[in-house]
This record gives sequence, structure tokens and C-alpha cells, in this order.
Amino acid sequence: SKTTVPTFESTFVMGNVSGRRSCCTGVVSNYVPDVEFNDDKLKHVADSECRPLRLKVLIISARVFDVRQGPAPEAYCTCEVKGRPLTQFETHVVSGTFEPEWDYKATINDISHSDELHFAIRVGSRMLGEATISAAAILPFGFSGELRIDDGKRAGLKAYLTVGIAPSDQMHFPPPAALTAEYGITLPPRGPSEVLGAEFDLMDRTFARITKLKDGCINAHNSEARTDHQVKVNDFIYAVNGSRMVNQFMPLLMYGGTELILLIKRPKIFSVIVPQLTSNLGIDLYFDSDKSPGVLITSIGEGHINDWNMKRPDLAVELMDRIIAVNGVEGTASQLLNRVQTCSGRRLDLLMLRAGSDSPSALPVDVSLLTKVSTNDLGLLPQPDPPLARTAIVQVFVRSQEFGGHDKSANGHRYDTIAIANGFIASGLSCQLIHYVHEQHDVFFEVCSSFDVVIVRCSPGQIDADGGEQWRFDDGLRGLRRRGIQVWPTPDVIEKMCAKDSLVKISHLNVGLEDTLAYYTAEALSEGFRRTMAFQPRVLKQNRGVAGEGSWITRLKSGNYCANYGDRRCEDDEVLILVEACDGHEERHTVAEFIEFCVNGRTKTAGEWTSRSAGRYLDGNEAARGQLVDQRFCPRSVEGELRFSMIGDVCASITHRQAKDGKIGADASGSTYTFYSPNNPRFAKLWSEFQKDLTMLMHTLGVPEEPLPLWWTADFILASPVDLPSSEAQWIASEFNCACPEIDECVAAYCTPETPEACYSDITAENRAAAKRLGDLMGEMALDLMETVSGAPTETVSGVPLPEKK
Repeated sequence: SKTTVPTFESTFVMGNVSGRRSCCTGVVSNYVPDVEFNDDKLKHVADSECRPLRLKVLIISARVFDVRQGPAPEAYCTCEVKGRPLTQFETHVVSGTFEPEWDYKATINDISHSDELHFAIRVGSRMLGEATISAAAILPFGFSGELRIDDGKRAGLKAYLTVGIAPSDQMHFPPPAALTAEYGITLPPRGPSEVLGAEFDLMDRTFARITKLKDGCINAHNSEARTDHQVKVNDFIYAVNGSRMVNQFMPLLMYGGTELILLIKRPKIFSVIVPQLTSNLGIDLYFDSDKSPGVLITSIGEGHINDWNMKRPDLAVELMDRIIAVNGVEGTASQLLNRVQTCSGRRLDLLMLRAGSDSPSALPVDVSLLTKVSTNDLGLLPQPDPPLARTAIVQVFVRSQEFGGHDKSANGHRYDTIAIANGFIASGLSCQLIHYVHEQHDVFFEVCSSFDVVIVRCSPGQIDADGGEQWRFDDGLRGLRRRGIQVWPTPDVIEKMCAKDSLVKISHLNVGLEDTLAYYTAEALSEGFRRTMAFQPRVLKQNRGVAGEGSWITRLKSGNYCANYGDRRCEDDEVLILVEACDGHEERHTVAEFIEFCVNGRTKTAGEWTSRSAGRYLDGNEAARGQLVDQRFCPRSVEGELRFSMIGDVCASITHRQAKDGKIGADASGSTYTFYSPNNPRFAKLWSEFQKDLTMLMHTLGVPEEPLPLWWTADFILASPVDLPSSEAQWIASEFNCACPEIDECVAAYCTPETPEACYSDITAENRAAAKRLGDLMGEMALDLMETVSGAPTETVSGVPLPEKK
């Protein structure tokens, strides 16, 4: 019901203030999660006799101050070894926010295990609060996380400082246990005398905003929960036991005699600053009663708030945002409105609160049941509303590996993910970034069933390395495909295209080599290889190798090759000169030893091997992808490898890689790269022939119902004589790869021991533009694929008509 609200002077017009309405926006945060820093979890036994150490310190950010005397401070942070003021360093000043971000790095020398690091948040010469952590709690593994800042007063400042600390010889900081944007908790059934222990604001009729926590079930949960699953004041409950209607789930919440499963969103808290309040704010406000803990914005028109939105789109006020404080002071609805009235002609700071995550990956498909692995979505564009179709990029973070795997940015995403996702978004498709966590297997695929397309970007071997099972993940993807959901690429496409015996299947195509064989059993290898080896130098490639491991260039030491294929077979004692493609190292073994190594590995009869490969290439036979492919050796392969980077049937770029000093080897270090446009006349003959092959490639590989992969590569080597001009050269395919090929232009964004904080921002403007071109092409190709692949067409999924073809 509408109620009477105060009348304001003509110099300051709120907008519609009848009917519980009001609106303001700002960046002043007094959301204070009551998280206790658990020092016990960080204690390690230190060797007291260790010599003094050097520590590197990263001061990341603070969250969030409760400064009730005024607006957000102009804050900076200092750090020193306690009792040694000459070791002090300080960050730069950040103003206008209660969640300052510094990302300031420094090194402290000669710190001992008995020392303590002292941190302080300061405004000018005044210290707002401080925290201390002992060196013994940091060593030997380092620390990343939040320290509770205290000013020594019972009801004073509350803040949490996020830092990373590590020994200087440790190349990266340990991963922090940060708050998740959304989370779920389970509360046990309550007895008649037990209470929930919370008060709520239900003004928007969508969420139950927690305004106060007291003794009860929620605090009992918090006492045992890890930091990222502790319930805080200003969190928003949006579902209880599957019900998302406030009028339905509140009775369950208040009287819960059964187990309760709560889904909760963290708040976004920010300030809106009006330097001088001279005219209409231009907002309508709603509140349930004069004692409501804040006011709700229900419309935005011309005025100061709209001006703020134009200047600060990153902190724009939205409908249904709450104003919870004016000029740094919280209060009831009537108190807030009165404070606004008194600010006419003066500065006005409004503290805003809204539910939900800053992550562009949170919607349109509800992924809140999935573990949020990444710390942010840096660089990701806002999702289209409404989207033409709903897509997701699936990644995996290997928890046992440094940085989450060799292909990760500091935020946990694969380093080239943002470029691909933004291309989809630019074409009108939503693209959410999610991670597969094997402990959530069933929930993961249930969530994925709400997408129209799932793009798989999990590097080979990473799911197993994280403790999952690749076959189980693949079965889940096949299940999605049976339900009409498109998967790019499907496990079957990866298996058929990336397997080395794909070269046998395409041997009759223009880019194939006709004398290509595949061996799946020891008998076939012994019989076939003895004949091919007696005829000419060969290349044998195992199917499960990575970067040339288990790919052998084989020659007869004697050079005793027969004139015609099949004229003779190699004997056991003939010596082979073997060069492994992964690093170009050479070994010499008899034919019998080589076959033994390929079949049974490092046995006594296989001789001594220096290769890092374990052999046993046929284990499991064809069913387990155990195979060896036998091809004629092309001497001109030492001239390098040509790579076509493909988006569907479109060549996006051509790269030539020449190994260092003309040596054979897959090791890219020291290699020379030359980049060509897709229409370079030097490769016109190859491209023309390959285009003809593309029309039958998927049928030839045994997956006729699937399209060409969205993003894949085709590698070629020279097979023609030296005297042919380059425009007439014959190139043959040496490998296809659709199992997560990289975007080279984004490599600056992946972490290494030298660049442990690498991120999207580290990509140069030139490379970012090149990556954007590739991403945009993928987005356009995605629209084509959704029309041609079997499964639900885009029109029936989203209800939005497709745009005209570009």
C-alpha cells in the first residue's frame, strides 16, 4: 500500500515519493562480513635455525570498511616487519570506494621465523586499522587470503585485507580462498525451540535480503563452514528447497522442520556520489514502512542519478537497487529520506546494494549450483539480452598443478577463452564460462542441459590429472548430444580426427599420403614394419603422444633399401637410426629391439633407451586407442611445418614453423615462425586441394553426422622434390587437432613461473585485435553451425529470429 512520505523543498525533487518509493546510487559500502581469520590453519613448524629469508608481498585489496562517520576514505596500505620501521613500504592511494584494489608488490629482506608482518590501512597520517601475521604462519608454503583488520575498538572499523605472501624463491602465491559470488548451504531440521537467527528485507518480493544475524541455526552453520560458504549480512537468499518464490520459501525458512537447502547470492555494494545536490535525483523509491532497512529504486528518469549512470557505466544504478546509507550513515527508510533532504546544495553520497554477481558468466542460464572456480571474468563482454542462443565454454582447472595447468591465466580461465567467448557474444549468442569439477559430475551435466551449445576447451589429460575420469566426462557429453544439445567438438570427433590413424583414412585424399599404414597389434607391426622399413625411411607415430613424443623417424644404418616394395623384409639384427620428433635426439637399436620397445616397453630385450617415452604404444589395441601409424619419411620435413588454423571450413591464418638450425623436433623453443594471410598465392594450390577434401573429411573420418570443428588446425609437411617451384609444391597432412588448439595471439595471458599473475590485460593491443578477429569469425561460424547440425535449431530454442547471414 502507498504511504505518505516527507515533502521536499522545490530546490530538490526526488521524483515520485508516494507509495514507498525512493532511489539513489553510490559507491559507499558498509557491508561487513564477520569472518574470523583462522590463524591456526596457517601454522607450520618452522626450523628455528634457518637463515634469514626474503619474502615477496602482494597487497591486493580490502573488503569492506565500516566507517560510519562519513564517505569512503582515500585509503592506502602499509606493510613492515614489526619493530623495524625502515622496512616499511606503502601502496598508492585509492579513493571513492570501500573496496580499494591496489595490486601492489614489494620484497622484504632478512626476515626471520620469529618476525611478524604488520599491515595497516591508513588515511593520510591516521591509521584506520591494522593486522599482524607471523612469519611462522607463512612459511614454508606462503599465504594468500584475507586478514581481519581491527582498530582496537569494540564497535569500530571492520575490514578485511587480501594479501599474498610467499618466499621470494617461490614463483607464485598460493591460491586464495576467496568468497564465491553465489553459493549454497544446507541447514539441518530445527527443533521447536531452535530459531533461524536472522532478520530479512523482502521489499523487492524476489530475494530475502539478510539484514541481521543472531544466535541460531545460521550462526551455527557459520561456526563450522569454510569462509566462502559463511552466510553474511546483506547476502540474498533466492531459493529454498528448489522454490524461488519468496512467498513460498519464506514459510519454509521461518518454520523449517525439514532439512533446508538455501541458494544465496553475495551482494554488490558501491557508492554513487553527487558532488552538489542542486536538482532532481530523478528516481522513484519504494519501502514497506518507515522502518524499512533501506529504500528500493523503482524507476530512473532525468536527474543526478541518470547523469551518474552516463559518467560511470561501470557503477550504473539499476532498477531494484537498494539505498542503504546516506553520507556514510545507515538507517531506516524515513531516516535516509530525511538525510537526503538535508543535503540540498551539498555533496551527497549514496551507498547502493544489489543482489547478484558482477560475473557476466552468471546468466542467462542459472549456473549457481556449479562451483565458481575462476576469480573473475576479466575482459568478458556483457551477455546479450535476449540471446539468439545460450552457449557455454567448458574448462577444467587442475588443482594439483601450478596455476591450474599450463594453459591458465591467473584468474583460472584458459588463457584464450575470453577471445572466443567475446566472439560469440558479438554475434548475439550468450557465452558463459564454466568449469568441470568432477565431484559435481551429475549436477554439472544437469546444468549443461539448459544450454543450446557446449564448447569444450579442456586440454587433453587435464580431467584425469584433476582426479576425474575422461571417459565419464565424454559419456556425459554424448548424453547431451543425444538430447539435441550441440557439443563442439564431440568426444567422437576428437577421437576420430586427432587419432594418428586419421592419416590412414585420408590417404586417398588430395592431402593424403597413399602409403600410410596403421598397426593395432604386435603381429601387424612386426609384419608390416619389416616390409616398409626394408623399402624406404619411415616415420612411426604413436597415437597417445604429445608434442612429438613417441614419433620416430627411422632409417637403416646400412642404407640397404630394396628397389620395390615387398622385395624383402628387415631382419631382427639390422640396425636402425632413430630420431624422436619431440626433441630431435638420436638412438640406435636393432629392428627387434625397436619392435620390442614399441610393444612391451623397456624390457631387457629392448636394450637401453634414453627417450622419455615409455614405449608400449599398442597397449589396449584399437579399442583403447593403442596404435602406431607408419608413413613414408619426407626428407623435406626438415624445412618446417605449415599450419592452417581453421574455423569450420574457413582458413583463418597460415603459420610456418621452422625448427632451430633446421633440426627435426617438435620443441618450439628457438623456432622461427612466419605468418601468412589465408589467401597467400604461395599456398593457393594446397588450399584449393584441401578445400575439395573438406567436403568429405568428416565422412572419411567416420563422423558424417558432425560438422567440421569450430576451431581446429591442420598441419602439413612438404612431400615434393626440391626442384619444384613453391607454387606447385605438394604438401601432405601430418596431423589434425581439434582437442583444444590454442590462439597464439593470446599466449601473453597464460601463467609461467616468470609471469605468475598473467592475465587478459597483458595481451598487447595488436594481438588483442587479432584475437578478436578470430573470435568474431568463430561467432559467425557458430550461427551457421547451429542451422546445419542435427538437434534443436536456434529458432526453436530462443524464440528470437536469426539475423541475416554476414
